[in-house]
Amino acid sequence: MASFIDEKVIHHAKQDAASTSSSVVGGKVDGVGEPHKLKRQLKNRHIAMISIGGVIGTGLFLGTATALQQGGPVGLLLGYLIVGTVCFSVMISLGEMVAYLPVPGGHIKLADRFVDPAFSFTMGWNYWYNWTVILPAELSAASVLMTLWKSKEEVSPAVWITMCLVVVIAINMFGAGAYGEAEFIFASIKVVTITGLIILGIVLDLGGGPNHDRIGFRYWKNPGPFVQFDDISGNTGKFLGWWAVMTQAAFSFIGTEIVAIAAGEAKNPRRNLPKAIKRVYIRILLFYIGGTIIIGLLVPSNDPNLNLNSGTAAGSPFVIAIQKAGIKGLPSVINAALLTSAWSAASSDLYTSSRAIYGLALSGNAPKIFSYTTKRGLPLVALGFCASFSFLAYMGVSTGAGKVFQWFVNMTSVAGLMTWFGICVTYLRFYKGFRVQGFSRATLPYASKLNPYAAWYAVIACPVICFFSGFQVFVKGNWDTATFVTNYLPLMLFPVLYVSSRLWLKCKPIRASDMDFVTGLKEIEDDTYDEPPPRNWAERFWGWLPAIKDLAPRIKAPGCSDAVYDSSRYPLPWRRCSESTMQECSRAAAAAVTVTTLEDDDQRNLPRSAGSSASVASCVYTPLNAVEVDDALVDLAHPYTGVLDLERGLKADGLSFQPCMAARCQDRYVVEQFTLRGAREQSGGGAQWTLTGVFDGHLGEATVEHVAHHLPVIVQEFLEEAVSDDPASIEDPAFVTALLKRAFVSFDRDIANDVLALFPGGISSLDQLSDDYIRCVINDYESGLQNYKKVQLNMYGTTALLALVDSRQENLWVANLGDCQAVLASCSSSGEWVGELLTEAHNGTNLREIERVKREHPNEPDCIKNGRILGTIAPFRCIGDQPFKQLPAFTRRILFNLDTGPREDVGVSHAAWEQLLSRNLTPPYISADADIVHRRLTRGAVPGSPSQFLVLCTDGLQELFDSMPVYEQSQKYVDAVMLPGDEEAIFKVDDNLALRILKKALGGDDTNAVSQMITAQSDRAWLDDITIVVQIL
Repeated sequence: MASFIDEKVIHHAKQDAASTSSSVVGGKVDGVGEPHKLKRQLKNRHIAMISIGGVIGTGLFLGTATALQQGGPVGLLLGYLIVGTVCFSVMISLGEMVAYLPVPGGHIKLADRFVDPAFSFTMGWNYWYNWTVILPAELSAASVLMTLWKSKEEVSPAVWITMCLVVVIAINMFGAGAYGEAEFIFASIKVVTITGLIILGIVLDLGGGPNHDRIGFRYWKNPGPFVQFDDISGNTGKFLGWWAVMTQAAFSFIGTEIVAIAAGEAKNPRRNLPKAIKRVYIRILLFYIGGTIIIGLLVPSNDPNLNLNSGTAAGSPFVIAIQKAGIKGLPSVINAALLTSAWSAASSDLYTSSRAIYGLALSGNAPKIFSYTTKRGLPLVALGFCASFSFLAYMGVSTGAGKVFQWFVNMTSVAGLMTWFGICVTYLRFYKGFRVQGFSRATLPYASKLNPYAAWYAVIACPVICFFSGFQVFVKGNWDTATFVTNYLPLMLFPVLYVSSRLWLKCKPIRASDMDFVTGLKEIEDDTYDEPPPRNWAERFWGWLPAIKDLAPRIKAPGCSDAVYDSSRYPLPWRRCSESTMQECSRAAAAAVTVTTLEDDDQRNLPRSAGSSASVASCVYTPLNAVEVDDALVDLAHPYTGVLDLERGLKADGLSFQPCMAARCQDRYVVEQFTLRGAREQSGGGAQWTLTGVFDGHLGEATVEHVAHHLPVIVQEFLEEAVSDDPASIEDPAFVTALLKRAFVSFDRDIANDVLALFPGGISSLDQLSDDYIRCVINDYESGLQNYKKVQLNMYGTTALLALVDSRQENLWVANLGDCQAVLASCSSSGEWVGELLTEAHNGTNLREIERVKREHPNEPDCIKNGRILGTIAPFRCIGDQPFKQLPAFTRRILFNLDTGPREDVGVSHAAWEQLLSRNLTPPYISADADIVHRRLTRGAVPGSPSQFLVLCTDGLQELFDSMPVYEQSQKYVDAVMLPGDEEAIFKVDDNLALRILKKALGGDDTNAVSQMITAQSDRAWLDDITIVVQIL
């Protein structure tokens, strides 16, 4: 969904007390303090184990005793199977939503977006109630388990409850990272325990125990596969016995959805959450279904020890089975493992309940105090409040821990099922909104073919199970007030909360066309990146659960200076190979070379606007009216306006546009103002210089992101250095022109030099270094991937177009590398607006560029092939793209050894890149020498009505007019900005001029043509990325 993400407005303010530079991002001034929020501290392995084993607790290890006693072995199995299918349906529905929007508050926050605030209020408080109640249940279960060693007469259960409570609170007080580590350990113990018990159970059933008693299916025959509930004869009694299992089974499964709450604190959520969701079936089939089969085989349903009301640990079916087999000592070992299970589940309960009420506070559905977090991202108030309810566990001291445990089981099961119901209702609304707004589910990070049918199944099943959960109290002679209240209070609470909140909030269900699929996506995409591939069997195993890159030991690499860029979020084109083969690159890069381009954006069979040579008539699309077209363009392009000088009517409008949800936009733009320290008053000292720019990245995003963020800073530093040497120097336009050229070349050169500096002796020393040593240096995991990020910047590239205006608003410089366009529009004395193209394309359409490259590389006929450098890349001038600027050894020895990229089609990728490198004889082939154009600016006669404006755009906009001569394109941009009757009022903060140009290019007032261009249903981009900046001068 990258097309919806406003990740293109990139600004930089130097964090120096003496600097007065400023930038505006999304209408907020950099540096303004914000309240602390949850931090993404949960790693992929944490998410994996939380999903698979985090809430495997006493429901499976202890609660199955009651279920077996009430339903028999087959009733137990069928009950867990049915609830397991409901659980799976809920999880795949939840997975689609949270993988797309992993926001704090999880499904509670999503209900606010896709249903209505009242439903979110109800979901939130029901979920909080669910996890608040289950916490004392787990503590009660822990006290039951402790009785295996010390009876309740010897040691009060209060002692064990207190001990467990202290452990649980301590874990959560250290924050999400500590919780994740503890949960990883506890869940690993649980997974190993349940797996071992299943294997042990198979051995015991086949007669492998000390007593060599081959049990087989003995207990399925006697006392039988089902239990006649309350001695009711016939199939009715069997059916009721099976149905009695459902509530207990629900208690065991409740908590699988915790991965949604953890999503707000998960690292790399877009990658890790789908993997965790897909592995839910492991937990259902292996742990629950496998566990219940073993229990039904080994323990008869009429065993008196299954009665939990006795309050002893012997009630655990697994302990009973081991004792029956005559294995001494093992019951204590298993009981200890089960105790850690109770601790783990209780820790998860407190974590989830505190995050639930935190999410409620964020939505305004709970007191704001609960949204308070410490600097470490710990919701301290919410945590303390939820922990206070754990004292309910002490009821078991007088009533009996086993009985209290069963009360909490009933309450939790019903509340949990209503949570599942709410999740699926939210999903069905999400599903409808996604379709109504013309999005394709194929573009979601995770989507299941079973939906929406699975969601409808769960929506029906959950209320039905809840409604009949307490049926036994209505059987003659079985009335029990405690059972009735604990089963039906949560069920009644849900509709009462919803109706009351609807009336109080006076809200209506959100229409599908009004649902918000955009807010928060920028932050989510910023936290998304591709992990380096696994390097050993351990990492491959965890990569399946999902991937884990920080488990295996890493080789410490040499230290390095500060990182030049803080994240990588795109698949890299290189891979590391075995020692026996030459270094090979990835399938993605091979495909790029095979089609003779590293810039796939330029090579698609693009649909065009009505005025272009191609059309989108063959694509399925959604017709929109005029209002819907305007709204859709705003949603897709995220137009931005930066006010530069309100009094003089100066502003800059920008946008980046990519309508295909499956494509990530690789364009960026920048709008920035800064003050030069030390500038003379004659040079505008104290006033703001303005820098705007557009950047068109290719192959990946790391380099374009780095350049857009840092190149403006470099330009400012060069100017300040010149001012410090000679304050009058910047008053000479020719001097600034030369300075900009040096800034571009220096910036590009340093990208490669930062890598070569890692190897004493530079590129010539690489022949004396082993691949292992090079890998050690550049794949510096323990050092925070500082070197890794430096190397990565050399693999991608970007064009760059910068416009610099001095503080007196008298001079304009435009620096260009690549194929972006700059058009200066001026108002003539007759009132006519005329556009002047200030740039020329640095690609194969420019004969002067072709001649320049051939002149620099005589006797190399393949230096330009098919209009591309070395037959591969379209722009002739770029920043980055070091494989075209360095000797082949740089690529083979350094870039090929970077730990990343897919491992398929090795032979194809190797051959493709070797074909490229075989042509690389006398680099560099791509230049970073920018063309600089200078223009004197004129001021409008009327203040607030400027007489000039500048249009900067990437080549995606040009392609929509590719049937026109370049000068006609330039005038089209001008005409799109200067609408009839608007000549005296082009400065309007609420009227984005870049959006005017975009709409004109897509079809203008022809709403059908624009609809085709922005709603075509395709999993492949049909338009190149389009970025536009319009600056009033």
